[in-house]
Amino acid sequence: MRRNEFHLRTRFGLVLILVTALLAGMAQLGMAQEVTGAITGKITDPSAGAIVNATITAKDMDRGTVWKAQTNEEGLYSLPRLPIGRCEIRAEAGGVIQVSDTAIFTRGLHTLRMGFQMQRYRNNYIPATSNDGAAGQIGFSGQYTGSAETDFLPGLPSYMSYGQGFAGTVGQRNNAIGAFFQDDWRINSRLTINLGLRWQGFTPIYEVHDRMTNFGEYTGQIQLAGQNGNSRALYNQYNGIANFLPRLGLAWTPWGDRTVIRAAFSRSSFWEGTGEYNRLATNAPWNVDLVGTFGAGTNGSIPANQVTLDQGFGALGADAGGVPCTVTTVTSVPASCFAGVRIHATDPNYRPAVSNQWNLTLQRQLTNSLTLQAAYVGQHTDHMAAIYNMGQNVLFPDGTSMPGPYLSGNSTLKNIGTGQQRLNTSTGIQNYNALQQLTAQQRPQRGPDVPAQLHLAEVPDQQSGLLRPVRRCPGKPGQRGRLLPGVCLQHQAGLRALRSRRDQRPHRLPELGSALRP
Repeated sequence: MRRNEFHLRTRFGLVLILVTALLAGMAQLGMAQEVTGAITGKITDPSAGAIVNATITAKDMDRGTVWKAQTNEEGLYSLPRLPIGRCEIRAEAGGVIQVSDTAIFTRGLHTLRMGFQMQRYRNNYIPATSNDGAAGQIGFSGQYTGSAETDFLPGLPSYMSYGQGFAGTVGQRNNAIGAFFQDDWRINSRLTINLGLRWQGFTPIYEVHDRMTNFGEYTGQIQLAGQNGNSRALYNQYNGIANFLPRLGLAWTPWGDRTVIRAAFSRSSFWEGTGEYNRLATNAPWNVDLVGTFGAGTNGSIPANQVTLDQGFGALGADAGGVPCTVTTVTSVPASCFAGVRIHATDPNYRPAVSNQWNLTLQRQLTNSLTLQAAYVGQHTDHMAAIYNMGQNVLFPDGTSMPGPYLSGNSTLKNIGTGQQRLNTSTGIQNYNALQQLTAQQRPQRGPDVPAQLHLAEVPDQQSGLLRPVRRCPGKPGQRGRLLPGVCLQHQAGLRALRSRRDQRPHRLPELGSALRP
């Protein structure tokens, strides 16, 4: 048996985002009056062809509310009933080109599977401006007077930021390539073993026009994609032992046909992109994200770089000295691009995350209508995305501090007063262990099926990473809070109607089969 697959799921990059746009107030008469507007438009590619299934996002800049729509087969979209106000529009169209081939052979007690996959990721988007939006953000913390409200009165913010925007469409690309082999070995009628190995590789993400900037973590060297010997992605491709992903599984009925033991171990890898505004295309000179973070001095004194409310956003980046930020000045006059501007660096050895998962299930049929099952699952994931603040000082035991080592090799860059300094790394970890289910299921000859379940999960403290979960019990029905520190106790009970009279026969365990699939 042989299976060939070819998938093409791609769309052209966006060039013309809004051909027509209409924002009109409409009064709705009834019990109350509601004033809303609508935005309509069409998304096309460079040849004026319609782009299907592009995602259109509208964000209310005052309230933060987000609405989304998809383009139809003609490239048209509509966002009806939007409140009147300032609205930020963004369009995104990406796609994946996938080619795969799988061959399956049966030889005696062995079922052999082998194949390959190649995926080409195409991510085209038009950045709105930055995480802080075109209207910017201003924050007050109370660090000067003791309360945020009284800091506001003299106009002393602790944080100010706004983005000037990216010129044009960002087009990011990378590949995922994999090949696998698996043997499903049915040793006898009671035991099946699965053995498999997969090789998986990811190429670094690059921008189609090389519009990315990175920084040497300690040297502070300003690196432009594809220039001066730099790679297009500005970080290295990972090639190592973690590219090899083994899989092992078994299904065993050791004592007659009333008990089944299943166990499996699997190692997989995945690429974390860290989000649009943490990538290297966000950096100057391609995009300017002006940021001011201000800290009170001794006894609440005002720092020299403080920007006040009456100065406004125009004072951010004032140290640039009037020199325009260009591809030339970004290295020769760093202040022209980075004074007061947030910067994003990526570890040159940034790599895919690797997840190890294992499970063990014991199922026992006590009578023709009563089944007990216990299941355990564990997971350890490392090299997850984690973002660090490179601007933090080193704190000494006596309470004094000194500037940290990041960017220290470039004193000009380190001392021009940049905004936030963010470093993308792959050092996050996550652990999960759970006695996932204790299930007793009574299946009567007629009437409802009544399962009862107990869920016990450990949520450890050492989880870290960009998308780390909040440390709490999973929000599932029947939650009863913590049993022990880091442990959650849950139970479930419910009724499930029988679908037909044929389901009223005595319950049997599932047929013994493969414990693991590629």
